[in-house]
Amino acid sequence: MNSFFNYEGPFFNVLNRLSDLVILNVLWFICCLPIVTIGASTTALYYVTIKIVNDEDAYVAKNFFKSFRQNFLQSTVIWVILALIGAMVVWDFFLLPNAISPDSPLYTGAFSILCFVGFMTLLVLVWIFPLQARLENKIKDTFKNAFLLGFRHLPTTLLFIVILVFCVWFAITVPGLFFLWVIIATAAVIYGCSFLVDRIFKLYIKPEDGGAPLEEEDENE
Repeated sequence: MNSFFNYEGPFFNVLNRLSDLVILNVLWFICCLPIVTIGASTTALYYVTIKIVNDEDAYVAKNFFKSFRQNFLQSTVIWVILALIGAMVVWDFFLLPNAISPDSPLYTGAFSILCFVGFMTLLVLVWIFPLQARLENKIKDTFKNAFLLGFRHLPTTLLFIVILVFCVWFAITVPGLFFLWVIIATAAVIYGCSFLVDRIFKLYIKPEDGGAPLEEEDENE
């Protein structure tokens, strides 16, 4: 029993982890408020949670703002690009029934194209900010790597998309629990996803790598 409540025991480890996630979540939410900074804030969140997963330097606030500053420009450009594409897709979904008769073959074709573009956007979205947090790359290479990872690890990608869609749906349909997303829920979800992200990254990235196009290592090496 004494070892359980020891400062280095499981009880305090859980409390420390929860406090880290609360701090991260509040920082993420505050830094997302200008909306345009959501990309930089999410990149910083992944940067810290991946460090936590690997039991690395756990100064959460310091590391969060370090990543936020370093990745601000690229993450913001990436976010704006994806947000504009996503907004256009959603807008077109609303306009489509009024522009084309649902019974028309043209409607089916246009609807299929919008679904494809929407899926591709989500596929890139769930990988691009973890990649931005982990690698130093040009924006075009980060998009390329997100695309490659999305298809190479499609089951994980689909899982991440389902989690993302569910979280957005839950936040919208259950506004009474909105405070959970402000306090801990977002960081907790990203923290859970970071275990899978880190495991997949280790298939391609050596600890000393700074950034490069994603290629699988030679098994004979």
